[in-house]
Amino acid sequence: MLNSKTQWLSLMNELKSCHYELVKLLSNKKIAFVDIPFYFNVGDLLIWQGTERLFEENQINIVYRAFQSINHSKLKNSDVILFHGGGNFGDLYTKHQNLRENIIRKYPNKTIVCLPQSIHFDSMENKSKSRDVFSQHNDFHFFVRDTESLEVARTFTNNAKLMPDMAHSLHPLIDSNECTLSFGESTKILNMERVDKEASTLKRRADKGSFDWNQIVSYHDILVRKKLKRKIKINESIFTIFNEDKVVKEWEKLANDIVFKSINHFHYHEAVYTNRLHGYLLSALLGKQIYLNDNSYQKNNRYYNAFMSDYPFMIKK
Repeated sequence: MLNSKTQWLSLMNELKSCHYELVKLLSNKKIAFVDIPFYFNVGDLLIWQGTERLFEENQINIVYRAFQSINHSKLKNSDVILFHGGGNFGDLYTKHQNLRENIIRKYPNKTIVCLPQSIHFDSMENKSKSRDVFSQHNDFHFFVRDTESLEVARTFTNNAKLMPDMAHSLHPLIDSNECTLSFGESTKILNMERVDKEASTLKRRADKGSFDWNQIVSYHDILVRKKLKRKIKINESIFTIFNEDKVVKEWEKLANDIVFKSINHFHYHEAVYTNRLHGYLLSALLGKQIYLNDNSYQKNNRYYNAFMSDYPFMIKK
């Protein structure tokens, strides 16, 4: 029987290795990577960093990176359009969904890949309309993060598959000997609670003040983003005077700093109580004791059931 540290390492290795299917799909092609997060949700920044780690480790040729604004001449010159992963496929976050649907309509014969997503529609009418858009595409590959999403994805395309979140490609963040094994009287607990539209009533929480991603972000970080946003607006004007690639690189540097601060903050604690999926996934990558609460539409438990039931350091599930 595997001990806990060996079990943790085996699970983290296995989840990261699942991303090799993307490598086979993207290798030796010119990739346009769109809908990169230009906001301070650290979970989405972790996804982005994991995705970039996969690119770097496997020499994936990214010829274009974009936020919400798109240079269509660069999309036309790519072999594959790649949508960023996350939990925004559906009708909760319409700007992301509208961008994907517009690209799907505009490029019906180009290979388009959506990195692992959780799907949620509040409205059956919205789901049906979106399905009609995606199902008309000739070469759409849809990766999703749980079996419930997979059932929906299979109505959008015949190329629907289950795949763990891209943050798993950040492994290894620690050596297995750094895993937390004890939960004693002096355990440092991080109590992470959502404050956004996916917040939910917690079944159990730590008896202490709560934390969310926005507390990682400094006033300086906010000012830097505002400056970059102004540069993007200049770049979108009739007279382009700023290189959009430079904006992406500057934002990536800031995002990396924020993720680094987040990792250090989590690393300070032995146990994490959270209802954020990436609070959970970052804790798992760091080998922490975890108590997982769900979000408003059961995304967290769906992910746990699909990929994390063998995680050895759950406080309770």
